[in-house]
Amino acid sequence: MRRASSAALRQRLPQQSLPLKAVAVQCMFGAVIAVAVLLLVSREAGVSALSGVLVSLLPSFYFAWRFVRIYASRQASESVGLMYRAEVGKFGLTVAMFIAVFVLLPPSHPAFFFFAYIATTLVQWLAPWLLRTLFRCRI
Repeated sequence: MRRASSAALRQRLPQQSLPLKAVAVQCMFGAVIAVAVLLLVSREAGVSALSGVLVSLLPSFYFAWRFVRIYASRQASESVGLMYRAEVGKFGLTVAMFIAVFVLLPPSHPAFFFFAYIATTLVQWLAPWLLRTLFRCRI
């Protein structure tokens, strides 16, 4: 009985870690974007780009963390409901972070803020392909 459960656990680990790997790829590309803007343009533009990266990255990490916890759930109907709640939480966190950034730390270069946000979000969508082709990682 113990072997079957450990084999099932080993079988689930690659799918379970995919969201966290996607967030890691997103973090790497976001850091590259923020540092490139910082070095090529100015400090204020780099801070704006870093703000955009964080607005995309933190809700993605929240969803990945919730997904890993939900993946262990045994009932499919329960898992679907928890996934919807995680997605709503991610959306709410994104909206709250947009509000916080524009109220507390207005970006001096909104174009770099939105560029970094959109680029980091696109990397999240392309992460499974990037993991498979560029990094030759088993997903």
